[in-house]
Amino acid sequence: MSLADLERLAWERIDGTISMEDNEILDGMLARDPEARHRFDGLCRLADELALVETVKPPSELRPRIDRALTDS
Repeated sequence: MSLADLERLAWERIDGTISMEDNEILDGMLARDPEARHRFDGLCRLADELALVETVKPPSELRPRIDRALTDS
């Protein structure tokens, strides 16, 4: 499996959307490949850090600025 496959399955597990079949595939990858396990652990740490980021509301002038930028292009 490719790095893209590993990351897709890892994020599905982290998000709680992984199927039982894919979960077994991911478990096998992680058991066989120390680099895959290292990458998975890093993605889990990243997800934990992202969960700590406070949600902020964008400034009210942002949307009109984006709309103007798109129409001026």
